[in-house]
Amino acid sequence: MLPRMRRELEIKDKKFLIASARKRDIKSIQKLYNEVYEGKFTLPEIIERKKMEQIMYDENHIWVVAIFESIICASYIFSIDLEKNIGKLYAAVVKPEFRGMDLMVNMIKTTKKFMEKNNIFLDTVYATFRTVSLAPRKVLQELGFQSLGVFPNVHRVDEEETYGLQVWLSKNAQKIRKKPPFLIPEMKPIYDVVKEIMNLEDPIICETNESKKLKFDKIYHGEIVKMMYKKAKEKSSLIVDFFPFHTPNYCFESKVEKTRVYVYSESKDGHSCILGIKKGKRKNLFDILKAVIHTAESLRMDYIELLVSAYNTIHQQAAVDSGFLPCAYYPAFNIENNERIDYIVCAYSSRDLDFSNVKLFETDRKFIDAYLTNTKYKNILPRIYKERK
Repeated sequence: MLPRMRRELEIKDKKFLIASARKRDIKSIQKLYNEVYEGKFTLPEIIERKKMEQIMYDENHIWVVAIFESIICASYIFSIDLEKNIGKLYAAVVKPEFRGMDLMVNMIKTTKKFMEKNNIFLDTVYATFRTVSLAPRKVLQELGFQSLGVFPNVHRVDEEETYGLQVWLSKNAQKIRKKPPFLIPEMKPIYDVVKEIMNLEDPIICETNESKKLKFDKIYHGEIVKMMYKKAKEKSSLIVDFFPFHTPNYCFESKVEKTRVYVYSESKDGHSCILGIKKGKRKNLFDILKAVIHTAESLRMDYIELLVSAYNTIHQQAAVDSGFLPCAYYPAFNIENNERIDYIVCAYSSRDLDFSNVKLFETDRKFIDAYLTNTKYKNILPRIYKERK
């Protein structure tokens, strides 16, 4: 387990303490998020005191705070998966009066140095960020992160929000990355944007198509799902089994088909992810995903994410055909057999798209264009480009 971090830092004549959060900080941290988000922050990690405490003392997390004159003025969470060599930055917040001084940049740099001093060197780190402001994007860009996609309707604060995906890749991750990817035509637009940003190779484009309606007759919820998922992972019985830093709290089951789907869902805003699929007798992934959507909607899960291998065109086609559209491309995300594997992030949303409050750099807006090519709005894109010129 990592020792507690405690570093003094001077920024623009102000002396800060950058430290690991402790139990006694919980009320102050919650107050900070409530002030900035006016009580509308939806993450369970911030809302639930017990969950906050678990993260603060968990070996796979570092909860970092900045303290100025005994006041917590900034906070973020760093999750670590040492098995996959992946890191995740999230829930970053800074009090308004401390913005514009690179406080969050310095907090993350301090954490990176602390981890390396304790012999933790990650292959990749990712962060999702709100697009209602350009500030988060600028912070991550300064740290060497690159834009790899967007998540339309991913969370709901005051209204539907689009988030962006930023990723940092080590030289080692890029070196051992498996290439080239095998993609269906629908995945090419999102890949092309990332290809341009990261100077990737051309993909191999494959035409494919796969189509009894599947119905889940039982839904498991709570702690039992974690045990079921753990056993399934140990038996290697899942055809989809990668979604880091999430633990399922739902399992949809068809006893007749011996099919199970493991899902994590946030109760407050319906944000959900598919963590694992055991297809059993059901050979067609399309049928399974359509059944997931039907069951999820009955549970008010309005937004669902799915990670699809960039080398499995059958899974890609099933995802697109069932309504999971590509919104981000993450090179070298997972590791298998000493190679780092690319993944496409696909998302299903039952809510109307709304990009009215999205603030992105022009290069990032290409991800929205790529996403829209697989929607009913694809025919308006040529007109948009013409108007931009």
